[in-house]
Amino acid sequence: MGDLGNLRTLRLSNNRLRTLTVPSGLTNLEALYLPGNLLTNLVLPSDLSRLDSIDLGGNALTSLTLPSGLTHLTGLFMQVNQLTSLTLPPDMTNLTALSLLFNPLTTLVISETLAGSTNLNVNLGTLASLPDQGVIVFAYPTALRLSEPHLISTVADAHLQIHSHRPSRSLHHSNLDKSVKLERLGHSYQLNRNR
Repeated sequence: MGDLGNLRTLRLSNNRLRTLTVPSGLTNLEALYLPGNLLTNLVLPSDLSRLDSIDLGGNALTSLTLPSGLTHLTGLFMQVNQLTSLTLPPDMTNLTALSLLFNPLTTLVISETLAGSTNLNVNLGTLASLPDQGVIVFAYPTALRLSEPHLISTVADAHLQIHSHRPSRSLHHSNLDKSVKLERLGHSYQLNRNR
């Protein structure tokens, strides 16, 4: 595995791969190209801090787990998959290209920092155009940070359930009702609405 640490590009395009375990230790990897396979889920290791581009287009992804630490990532290409929701880590602040075309996407969860970026190009448009495509965009407070990454999805899910009756398709944390109470239960969280 020692030589894998020097690998800069991993290209496994059009191989009809159904599963793939990306090993840890690829600390110099800058590009990951996996388009045209049959992957249904993918979990990336947490030591890919030099990664600049990920291409997962043309797979069958229904879930994707992106670790924190992808601070150099500028391009994330996931067109033609089966993703219904996607959560981007809060430290993924250099992203400038995000392709989600031809996914049954209904929810995108991103940090306020990324939501406020004028450099982010989504689906050959802007982040503001996603609600017109039927995608709810939830920008979570950057203060949630990395200490409890699973909390971000929990808060977003509850927030979207609470506000699903509203006509606006773009939701931000400032809309969160004061009647919502966050409770810690062991290592999980529960959101309750006060009646």
